[in-house]
Amino acid sequence: MYNISWSDVQKFKKPFINEIIGWLRESNIGKSSKKRLDITQCILNIVEQLELSINKIKQFRNLCNTFPKFKEGNIWKQIENHFKDNDFCSFCKKLSNCRPKGIDTSPNAACGKYELMYRLLRPKSCQPNKGDILDESENIEIKGETGKSGGGGIRLSSTILGKNYCENNIQIFNNSPFKGNNSLAKCWLETNVWEIEKPKWENHYKTEFSKNINLAKNLLSKYLYVNFKIKIDDIEILFPNQIWSWKVLFNILLENFYITDKKKGYDSLYIFGNGTNLKIIKTIKDLDKLNYEADYFRIGQNAPVGYYIN
Repeated sequence: MYNISWSDVQKFKKPFINEIIGWLRESNIGKSSKKRLDITQCILNIVEQLELSINKIKQFRNLCNTFPKFKEGNIWKQIENHFKDNDFCSFCKKLSNCRPKGIDTSPNAACGKYELMYRLLRPKSCQPNKGDILDESENIEIKGETGKSGGGGIRLSSTILGKNYCENNIQIFNNSPFKGNNSLAKCWLETNVWEIEKPKWENHYKTEFSKNINLAKNLLSKYLYVNFKIKIDDIEILFPNQIWSWKVLFNILLENFYITDKKKGYDSLYIFGNGTNLKIIKTIKDLDKLNYEADYFRIGQNAPVGYYIN
């Protein structure tokens, strides 16, 4: 039986701690000794889990100096192709989920998935006043996987809250000939609601809106403006071949949610998801790369409505 003291353990860890702290200082990560120590502990936990040697850490640190900016596609393959070592890929996968408080810029601006990993891989990147990362003059907002299906989805949201959205829709559609749908939200169980944003109700509203397409177009114009301040010159696009289209509505709302999100001040939105298919959104046209995953219109809650996308 080995008799190892706590001081022996500390002596063993010290070279690792010094190497990691030096790495963080070099990358300008952590604005104080206390913050860098918090980040170091997070990294050290991964090092211990993977049983990495101090030489591996030094090698990894050195190779990060030549790691290129990410391209769209599988980031794990990009990491593997650069480092040519499975240990580094495993290290990055664990690091992508590491969210130490030491990197937070404020109590309301917590570190997200992939941020620490990105900063270490790109040591000349930094933390801007707005956005997550500044890399070669590109202000980047990073989003990791938050969706429900495990498909790498993230959420884009509006500013309107679910309950307010539902109340607005009731006022807009309630005196029309169109029948709404039933809801599972407790506060609306006895009320007809209009969840036209959900794909599962598309056929229902195709039937309802076909009763009076001109009236439907008029009410949908109000719906878009009252809820999202969206003005559409040609409301006809919601009715290709005179048939209601949920997909067109989804595209209109997604564009609005993206514009809202971009007010944070970033240039590019990097959607890492689960890492297997990075998508980079720089313009509205780039939204064509995204697919619907699920809705987040909680009409019984005071939470901003939105969509999960991947």
